Amino acid sequence: MRLKYRLLSKGVPPRRTELVVSGWAGERMLPRDGATPQPWHCQPFTEGSLYGLELLYPYDTSCEVAGRNGQTEFVGDFSHEVVPGLVWPPFRIANPGHYSLGTLIDLQVPQGYALRIEPHPKFFNDRTGTTPVAVIGNLQTAWWPMYFFVTFKSPLDGQSHIFRRGEPYAQVIVVPARSEYEVEPMTPDEASSRETQARQIMRHRDEISRHRWISSDGFQFDDVYKQLSRRKSPDEDTGAETIGDSGT
Repeated sequence: MRLKYRLLSKGVPPRRTELVVSGWAGERMLPRDGATPQPWHCQPFTEGSLYGLELLYPYDTSCEVAGRNGQTEFVGDFSHEVVPGLVWPPFRIANPGHYSLGTLIDLQVPQGYALRIEPHPKFFNDRTGTTPVAVIGNLQTAWWPMYFFVTFKSPLDGQSHIFRRGEPYAQVIVVPARSEYEVEPMTPDEASSRETQARQIMRHRDEISRHRWISSDGFQFDDVYKQLSRRKSPDEDTGAETIGDSGT
């Protein structure tokens, strides 16, 4: 899928999301007996994290968005890098409990698709409360030619969200602009087939897996999901053991 962008002022192009081991994706601890499970050990999480594009903070001025006495305060002096034609500063209260940031990006998706904004994957592993929490939204950028803004949930009292130049603050993926779901129960034959498959996987789990280990908490893990994924999608392996350290 081809996406086209244009930038305003110091805008930074989006990039494929980078999984940062020895960082937000977890410690560089290989899955072996006695190890503590890490987020990057989980293939669904890894594939979900690497699926989209990350938006990078474009401003020279770092900003702390702080929750104080029920109010949201922005700590950062943007007076030296005003962008003409934009409401300034780039942070502002969007509505009660939320604030917004101008991205300095116009990202066009193909006709029939929408640009979906989501929290950056690092949010789900953050124990400091400093990662911005982007509010989900589908932008119809195929026909909306505007530099867009991202809305965030405001931090709670005593918490702060931190923005620094070049650091990711949200993730975007491209989805169909309209969706129609028909949810229905499986037929008896379909349900029986799925149950048979599930039992076969459990019966042959030791034969399918290539790696088994016991975590520091005594739980047993294996790579059955990854092995079956490789057989179904041999050209799309994103096994966790191939992911190295990466800087933000």
